[in-house]
Amino acid sequence: MRICAILLPTPTRSGAALNFQAQKDPRSGHTPPMKEKSELPLPGPTSARSAIARRIPRPLWARRFLAVTATLSVVLLWNLVGEDLLDLFKEEVPRHHHSRPCFRKHPDAWPLRAFRKHNKMKTEEAEKLFLSIPSPSSVQATSTEFASAPHLGGSTIDHDQAKRMLQIFQQELGISPPEVYPEFDAGSEESRNATLLITQLDQPAAWIDTYYPILNTPLTRELQILGDDDSPIWNADVEEVENNLDPAGKFAKTIGAWHGLSKEGDVTGKLVYVNYGSKEDYDELRAQGVDLNGTITIARYGGLFRGLKVKAAQEAGAIGALVYSDPRDDGTVTIENGYKPYPEGPARNPDSVQRGSVQFLSLYPGDPSTPGYPSYPNATRSSSGNTPSIPSLPISWTNAKRLLLEIDPQLRFMLNGERSKRSIRLRNSVDTKVTPIWNTMAVIPGHVKSEVVILGNHRDAWVLGADVAAKGPRFRVGGSPTLAHLLKGVAEELPHPTESGRTLWDARHDAGTLNGPSYGRQSVFKTLGLDWKHEEMRMKEMKSANSTGVFALGSGSDYTVFLQRIGIASSDEGFGSTYTDPVYHYHSVYDSLRFQELYSDPGFHRHVSVAQHIGLVALRLINTPLLPLNTTQYALELGSYLEKVKKEAAAAGLHNSFHHLANRIEHLQTASHHLDHAKTKAAHELEKALEELEKHRKQHGQGHRRLSAHHPHHCTGQQWRRTRDWIKSVFGVQSASNPEGTCKLHRQISDSQDGDSHLPAPVRRVMHAARVVVAINKKLSSFERGFIDKEGIKDREWYRNIVVAPGKWKGYGATTFPALSEAIETKDSKLVHHEIGRLSHLVHKLAQHLHV
Repeated sequence: MRICAILLPTPTRSGAALNFQAQKDPRSGHTPPMKEKSELPLPGPTSARSAIARRIPRPLWARRFLAVTATLSVVLLWNLVGEDLLDLFKEEVPRHHHSRPCFRKHPDAWPLRAFRKHNKMKTEEAEKLFLSIPSPSSVQATSTEFASAPHLGGSTIDHDQAKRMLQIFQQELGISPPEVYPEFDAGSEESRNATLLITQLDQPAAWIDTYYPILNTPLTRELQILGDDDSPIWNADVEEVENNLDPAGKFAKTIGAWHGLSKEGDVTGKLVYVNYGSKEDYDELRAQGVDLNGTITIARYGGLFRGLKVKAAQEAGAIGALVYSDPRDDGTVTIENGYKPYPEGPARNPDSVQRGSVQFLSLYPGDPSTPGYPSYPNATRSSSGNTPSIPSLPISWTNAKRLLLEIDPQLRFMLNGERSKRSIRLRNSVDTKVTPIWNTMAVIPGHVKSEVVILGNHRDAWVLGADVAAKGPRFRVGGSPTLAHLLKGVAEELPHPTESGRTLWDARHDAGTLNGPSYGRQSVFKTLGLDWKHEEMRMKEMKSANSTGVFALGSGSDYTVFLQRIGIASSDEGFGSTYTDPVYHYHSVYDSLRFQELYSDPGFHRHVSVAQHIGLVALRLINTPLLPLNTTQYALELGSYLEKVKKEAAAAGLHNSFHHLANRIEHLQTASHHLDHAKTKAAHELEKALEELEKHRKQHGQGHRRLSAHHPHHCTGQQWRRTRDWIKSVFGVQSASNPEGTCKLHRQISDSQDGDSHLPAPVRRVMHAARVVVAINKKLSSFERGFIDKEGIKDREWYRNIVVAPGKWKGYGATTFPALSEAIETKDSKLVHHEIGRLSHLVHKLAQHLHV
């Protein structure tokens, strides 16, 4: 079993992330210096001072196996060591002073019990136990506890909830609260030891890390229409409006409606409608000869990340930006179609406002003042290159409609650059400062110390944040192609959350039933908002023969640094709404418990399904001897990525040759197919070797000392223990009684091909099979690091994964072969040639890496 680390950071955005990390080399006893946040030295086994696997945690938390709950309606998991592996060590060992009871089975049984066939039933029993734990009642209770009051990142309540999560971890994992409260400044010796030495743990641990990023909170905001004498003739209520039909309404003005990391300013200018404020919209306006200098833009949400809407306005010469929620993007569920607004009905509340960050996410994520390194208390701050230089405000549809009438009394939404007749004043005053935030961390030690699986989620919110994980009926799962078959396979095993006879995987095609009075698929599709059109196109692509049904990851969530900076296989999942579902009030006060219970997940069955899925995926990653990562799927998808950029190049009138890159991809596909055969063979050989070893042990094992004296190729009891310890060490598990001796034995045997020649043939076969399995796991776990280039993507070098990254003008959405694709957009043939060469080089190295 591998180590499981749980990260509950704040502040971040939507989604549940799962990452796998395998350690490349053992580390020395000292803590290495840390230069970049994204390059945090990840846990690895420590040599001389390791005290690994000394004790097996007490049955209290082992018996619970895996506790699952939903916090802020986002799945949070804290994984406990599997009983299937814990049962391998049941022989009681002496207690030390103040230690917990611990148990071990006879040590000689370790290799066989860990892998032989009948252990599969134990694994199935453990998974069955896990699946029985998440329940609608526990989800509801947890959501009520954590989503009943505003808990903005950096607030007092957010800190209280971080401490409450720590308490839950301690209770569920059986961790005795230490004498010194485990809340540390990030970068301190205590924090670094807690993080970097997790592979030395033999019992669960939990703590809080405090980081210090630049954040801001709203102060005074004003939005006015000015008369001829520049005096206001209309003042907008910039806050959300309370409606007590939903108890959340009382918090409507608790956290002001503002853009996180927005620029402070007071500007006056004519208003111009820019549709979604996308690159394409601004290209269209430029083509018409529209001059936006000195104007204030108004754009609707959707299509791209909100920060990029402000960036595009700023680059076009605008002095301010407004972003609003348009009912045209709500599909069929609108007031115009006869549905009442929330909380009376399922349509959008016209006074609701979507808060959110406006940093330029596609340049780099995280603290704007510490790009590429951690936000320690004493961090050197730099001037931000990824936040706006013009003020902006999010506004409601009620206010947007009034302003748009100043441009066109007929409200035709024409993208023609027409300006408002009167001037608009926008004032945004914010309190910008270094603000503490809290990451609640927990670690469940496994027996394979050199490999770590990370489960992550955030727990803060812009207001209440009740329902990010289950906004509607459609199951959506994204991830690295190496994880696609695992994600799909587990979803096919789990039942549909609400319909018998169907699976969770089938829920990818689910949709709402609120079709409106004049529903017709073709006519509705023509009037859909951009996000729904993208969703429909994605659904169509997923039905193609080559699709796994798992979408590529962009950004905007906690997996970003793992996937796109370091190169670790990641996934993200949840339930989303469709254009025939009740309108989800994203980042609004009405993202509430009542909406959750009434519309997005009645009965909380979808939350349970997400918890079961991500937990089962984690268990499969943690417990299998051979990692269930599919490099061949990724290699095949590279071919489809190439076909896409070839079409883009042809459309751009470029004539660069992609032949060399195509050949490199084919070689990678071949190497990966060979690795697949090696994986199948390795699993079979290990199982067969262990069965033979067990037969040999029964015939010639411990207790047959006189026989062994006459037959040197039969094992003595000491040799059995040495063999056992060596096999364990190959998988990163050191002997509890003599860890240094295990390391020495490992070196003695591993350093010489002939070092085990005196051992019986069954032992040598197990040793050889174990070496092969470990070698293959290293190839699998490090596969996606092969896509990391330290040169990064041009003009946004923080992103180093040149195979997948958030689109430069998308933010949330993914772009494949991003550096090459963006070079094609510039129509710079020389740059395109350079990017083709970079990809070819990395793919070639990766094929060599997979060679067996």
